[in-house]
Amino acid sequence: MKTTITFDINPTGKGRPRVTRTHTYTPKKTKDAEYAIQLMARSQFKREPLRCPLRVDWEFVFEHPKSWSKKCKAETYWHTSKPDFDNIMKLVGDALNGIVWHDDSQICTGGYSKHYGEKACVKITIDTDI
Repeated sequence: MKTTITFDINPTGKGRPRVTRTHTYTPKKTKDAEYAIQLMARSQFKREPLRCPLRVDWEFVFEHPKSWSKKCKAETYWHTSKPDFDNIMKLVGDALNGIVWHDDSQICTGGYSKHYGEKACVKITIDTDI
């Protein structure tokens, strides 16, 4: 069974935990992004969390910078700057724990792409038939 979920957000990497003398905390930007992903996931995935091995294909779409010309937009496809793909996957994977899958450790295989497009989004395709 394949399921695709699209999150209309700008792909953001998971921020590193901050440490003070007395405690560790997650940056506000990371918390806010995870919360937004969770809200969108709950509205699109209305089943119990999956508990089987998973293949997840990740697509991260970034908007073209406004300063780019139309010619540049047509020629440039791949997004080769930060955030790193693994940091984006970590944020989305953790946000979907208990909603789409029991735990992101169930993800056994998959692929990813990071590219420019007209509208920023994160799209994941989950396959349980692996």
